[in-house]
Amino acid sequence: MRKTFQCEHCALKCVKCGIPVNEHYSDKDHDIQVTYRFCRECEEEYLDYCDRLEGKGNTDCYWHNQTWMNVWKTWIEHQAAKESYLKSKEFIQLTEEIKQTISEQQEE
Repeated sequence: MRKTFQCEHCALKCVKCGIPVNEHYSDKDHDIQVTYRFCRECEEEYLDYCDRLEGKGNTDCYWHNQTWMNVWKTWIEHQAAKESYLKSKEFIQLTEEIKQTISEQQEE
């Protein structure tokens, strides 16, 4: 279980689409601080999403409609929920129990 969550936070892949990323892309001219590790395409979409929240955005991307906005909104909410779960005392207890079990098995 712990490995599943660790793999989701792998620094070698885009947190949104999962493709490998060799470097962190960031638009230095943008005012938005990107807190996720994205591939170039996902970061561009994220930045457009943030811009659209402020009433701006790339109007050439007409497919970035309200449904698209909802996809990003719920994805971000999902990330926050996972992060909260990882910090919960119950999950921390579970990981400690797993570590203890592994340690005991290695001692045998």
